[in-house]
Amino acid sequence: MNNSISLTDILATIAIIISIISLVTSVYIENKKLKRESDAKFFQDIYYSYMKKIIPKAESSIDFDRENNKITGINGMVDLLLDLREQSMPYKYIDKTFYDKFINFLVNTEDFYIAELNTVRDKQKFEIFQNKSLKKMEALYRILNNKFQNKKI
Repeated sequence: MNNSISLTDILATIAIIISIISLVTSVYIENKKLKRESDAKFFQDIYYSYMKKIIPKAESSIDFDRENNKITGINGMVDLLLDLREQSMPYKYIDKTFYDKFINFLVNTEDFYIAELNTVRDKQKFEIFQNKSLKKMEALYRILNNKFQNKKI
């Protein structure tokens, strides 16, 4: 009886170890991919219609009424932001960090629109408001896009 280990035995053992590592790695990568796809689907179910239709419509409805020297359409935007907060509730339980930062951004944006409603009284101030509003919407889309791409906000 020969107790020595042959080169064939060593190579067979290495092949088995490599196969096991390869299998574990493949399963891990596939699970991450499935989770990412599931997260993307969940995100799209909540935010896709907002990003594609609802937000642009609300933003474009904001205008300046020259006869009464006031902004119109702000209430629609504030309602939209409130609705976004409600729709984001599931993230309170599955991604608390995103939820807290996003809700904080939405509240600050609501406050911005409410404050501007009471302060913009001429066309020049409205143009300044429009630039600030555009920056708020760009930030909103950036936050949502980063979440969709699984980036940190």
